[in-house]
Amino acid sequence: MQLAATIALGLAPLLLFGGAALLRPAPAMAPKAVQFEGVRAQRMDDATFRRRWAPLHDLPPAMQVHYAREEVVGAVSGAAVSQVPQPDQPSRHRRLRSKPVRLDVCARHGMKRVNYTRPNGWAYWRCRR
Repeated sequence: MQLAATIALGLAPLLLFGGAALLRPAPAMAPKAVQFEGVRAQRMDDATFRRRWAPLHDLPPAMQVHYAREEVVGAVSGAAVSQVPQPDQPSRHRRLRSKPVRLDVCARHGMKRVNYTRPNGWAYWRCRR
């Protein structure tokens, strides 16, 4: 008996408001204009180094000048060989002279590296004079 009363009380609001909704339907909403922002596509690399130097990449490559030997020029043109010194051609095996790379940051600054260990076992280091 108590269960039936609980179900009846639970269905009462449903019947009351459902019946009212069926008798009086909701008014139709009139469409209205909505303002919106324009969407535009923007590349992610517009402000990067590559993008700033892009106009230089579009230029044609620089002109290369190749010097012919005096013997070839004299043989082709039949002119007398002049005594103009030719520029030295760079050797293929030429190496640059550079300092050895010092990977230790502390040594680079004239200090020594000291290793420490925290009580929790975490290892770290510092530069000391």
